[in-house]
Amino acid sequence: MIIEELARGSGALATIVTTHLAAAGAIGRFGTAEQRERLLAPMTRGELLGAVAFADGVVATPAGEDWILDGVVPLVDHGAHVAGVLVRAASPAGATCFLVGRETPGLRVGAAVPTLGLRGLDPCPLHFERCRVPSRELLGGVPGRGDVHEAAGRSIARLGVAATALGLAQAAFEAALRYSQQRTTFGKPIAQHQAIQLTLADMATRITAARLLAYDAAGDQIDDVRMAMAKVYASETAYEVTLASMRVHGGYGYTSEFPVERYYRDAARLASYPTTNAAERRDLACRLVAAPR
Repeated sequence: MIIEELARGSGALATIVTTHLAAAGAIGRFGTAEQRERLLAPMTRGELLGAVAFADGVVATPAGEDWILDGVVPLVDHGAHVAGVLVRAASPAGATCFLVGRETPGLRVGAAVPTLGLRGLDPCPLHFERCRVPSRELLGGVPGRGDVHEAAGRSIARLGVAATALGLAQAAFEAALRYSQQRTTFGKPIAQHQAIQLTLADMATRITAARLLAYDAAGDQIDDVRMAMAKVYASETAYEVTLASMRVHGGYGYTSEFPVERYYRDAARLASYPTTNAAERRDLACRLVAAPR
């Protein structure tokens, strides 16, 4: 609910919090006692801002008591401003996650990449160039568990995306409702025209359905299927509702005089984070087909 409310004001801020929680959640669930004690309290207070880098492209090689990381993660949300990042790397033991501080030698933070929406997110590439990471920064202290750690982080991110989508959709709906009650044509507010009324009704219905699905998934955070469903449905609802809000605003919806064009641009990003909705649907189908009858 907090992320949903944040998103009504700023989709970028809500996404930053989501990314931070994905990293903190994985540390809280799988981190060693030392890692949890050292990191979770300052992360909870906002003194350490975290992010996740789960894309392929980084290789980890053991080097005595340390690990050497090489490779590039092309886009890390809010990577230009974080204190540390949870990185997934390929290692001889399999996928492995590491906690890499911003000041770690060999980590180079690239320039922020301009984006269509969520402009406060500042995604940027992270370059690992013979980046030496102490073994104590191996998440959980055991290599080869990266896929499990990544799945936990992605599950948290899915709920955060669903909440962000709800906030953007709700803000867009309320903007459309206000505008339709103020804008007049043919001597009456456009809210009294049936075409606008039907649009508003559809928007409210989609938002309510998405909220129920998201809250249901949040109540049972071990069910990846429901979390994926909530993320897919809510993100697509946000896109459709923000577009409908722009249409209710007519020509003004395409201008920066009203906030709905920003809601639309922000919503467009959600269908591809933490993975694309097409990938989410594929994974959902595999789980459903494999489920016992």
